Amino acid sequence: MYLHFVLELLQLNRPKTLFVIYTLGLIFFVLNLLDFAGITKLFITNVTFVFNQFYVDRPPGPTYPFFVAFFFYLVGYAHWVAACEVKKAYGLKRVQINYFLWAMAPAFYGGGTAFIMVFGIDFYPFPHITVPFYPVVMTYAILRHGLMDIEVIIRKTLVFAGLVLMVMAIVGTVTSLTQSYLGEFLNISPTVSTILSVLIAILLYDPTRRLLVNLTDNYLFQKKFDYQKLLKDASEGISQIKSLHHLLSLVTHFITMRIRVKSAAVLIYDTKNHYYRLAYLRGYPTVGQRAEGEGQRDGKTLWLKEGHVFPARDPLIEYLQVKRQAIDLERIKNRTEQKSKQQDGDYDYQAIKQRMEEFHTHCAVPSFLSDRLLGILLLGEKKSGDIYTEEDLNVLYTIAQESAIAIENARLYDEAIDKARELEQINVELNNAQTRMMRALKEAELANEKLQITQASLIVAEKSATMVGMAKAIGHEVNNPLSIIIGRGEALHKYDVKKLRTILERDAKKLPPEDLDELAKIAAKLDDNLARMIRSGNRIDVAVKTLTNLLKDTKGEMHPLSLIVLCREAIEATRFSTYEENIRGCEIKESIASNIVIMGNLEQLIQVFVNLIKNAYEAMAGQKDRQIEIQGDVDPENPKMVQIDFMDNGRGIPPEILPKIWMQGFTTKARRDDSIGAAGQGQGLFVCKHMIESIHKGTITAESTVGKGTTFIIRLPIAEIKE
Repeated sequence: MYLHFVLELLQLNRPKTLFVIYTLGLIFFVLNLLDFAGITKLFITNVTFVFNQFYVDRPPGPTYPFFVAFFFYLVGYAHWVAACEVKKAYGLKRVQINYFLWAMAPAFYGGGTAFIMVFGIDFYPFPHITVPFYPVVMTYAILRHGLMDIEVIIRKTLVFAGLVLMVMAIVGTVTSLTQSYLGEFLNISPTVSTILSVLIAILLYDPTRRLLVNLTDNYLFQKKFDYQKLLKDASEGISQIKSLHHLLSLVTHFITMRIRVKSAAVLIYDTKNHYYRLAYLRGYPTVGQRAEGEGQRDGKTLWLKEGHVFPARDPLIEYLQVKRQAIDLERIKNRTEQKSKQQDGDYDYQAIKQRMEEFHTHCAVPSFLSDRLLGILLLGEKKSGDIYTEEDLNVLYTIAQESAIAIENARLYDEAIDKARELEQINVELNNAQTRMMRALKEAELANEKLQITQASLIVAEKSATMVGMAKAIGHEVNNPLSIIIGRGEALHKYDVKKLRTILERDAKKLPPEDLDELAKIAAKLDDNLARMIRSGNRIDVAVKTLTNLLKDTKGEMHPLSLIVLCREAIEATRFSTYEENIRGCEIKESIASNIVIMGNLEQLIQVFVNLIKNAYEAMAGQKDRQIEIQGDVDPENPKMVQIDFMDNGRGIPPEILPKIWMQGFTTKARRDDSIGAAGQGQGLFVCKHMIESIHKGTITAESTVGKGTTFIIRLPIAEIKE
């Protein structure tokens, strides 16, 4: 009977084995009856009382040793069959068989030690204390893991027993009260009072039944789900949502609350970038907090957060794409332990298991639209601690497929909203470009008016005025608007028009053809007008320089120089001379007041400016954010001087070193070689100070804060125009 029970539990059909076993068992049964009747002495011959506690057949009959061998063969064979099935099973069935195997093994082998006394050995069978272990483990397996589906039987038995007791108590109480009080005060006969008692009991039957069912589910077992109602509620909620984020929020909230899982997350396929993005999660701790369960045991912190991306070639994603079914962690663990790939193809189950554990996921459910895997629902451990059954996986898979169309519609809805925002942004950029263009044209008109006024004043000026006065007047009245015309015209022509055309090319498909053609014509016309405006400004600049060249020294050493042109030339010269050092990775900002003219030697000042820019760049070596800013304006303390600041955000110069930087031969750089002009010889700042102070009659100083940066300040005389 025991072996038959094991085979039925494992759902194995072995009729020949059972026939042989039952035949042998029948033979031993007949021998026992014959011995009991006193006909033979083949099985049990001499019953002896041992240890004042046990009755044993000692010495045994001639067939009794065969019975002992038969017993241990049956038990061993049953255990061997169960062990083989454990290797093949997975999920809930594997857990159930494991519990059954570990319950019966110590019980049967511990109890089997009682046979030792039969063969004349005085060995007290203390291992039989393991026998109670069997019903304890089996009871736990039945209640916790639904072994043999006895849970349903127990539930119905408890409900039935409770109903019987409750009905009997109610009927007895009501009958007693009715007969005692109503019969006495209302003169009701015992028959009528009994009928009233039965009617009251019938009315209380259904509420009592529901109460007992709920109590049984809540305190003895996990309450089962009404899967039909679950699917209906899910379908009704999903069909009413438009936004993807709102839809995912609803799905995860619905699953965690109705199926009672600790956490849930959703991976959504990104059609633009071709990867899966973690779009929503619920029940996970925030970044930095310890996760429950596995996370607390291994001391890890949860790294998941919205926005994480995973490639389509991820082992878990590939497995779901091919298998098209929900999977649970227990099944994957079983596949990993088997280390067999014959049944499910060539899959890396160890990698899949590792990925699910990283997600803190006990169940992964794919969502397909046709052949496309739109998303994956990741569910954590059930709050009850139960594993996911086949029924759970099937229902979750159904919900995921019903969600697929809603997910796709919500994604398209969000995409339409994003495109509308992009078009709105393009419209804003076009309006801004048009505004800048109109402002530039207006400034050009004003500059042209000022130029006409200046020309008129020159015509009516006295012929005896010197060319110096004429140059000064033209420089004063023309340079300011002229620099605006040329500077802004070049900026519009070089950057804004190009940017406008880039926007038109990028969003050509988003604009109506007629609007696209109209904007293209405007861009072409704007390009032509700006080119003409720049050429006209350059011609005016040539005329002004022709007049101002009269102010140059006859030796050609010191000349009036435009500060803004000088600084830009120095920046370009620095970029060229440091090409291999990639100074282009450093942001250089300039803020130079227009129409500032200084008297100086072009080559020497460019040499000074280039040296200061290179020093600033080298002071920021190793920094991710490197910025150099050049500012130039009239000295607020001396209007006859111009102040030029070279600022960097490098590591700064310590106070004890700052006074020494102007000394010849002092350097903090590594000496590269001994060639003239090589870095690390301590000549750069010494030469700069000599050129500024001795030749140009200016000053150069330095201010620095360690950790914040350094500023070199140059003051030079503003060029004086002689009349």
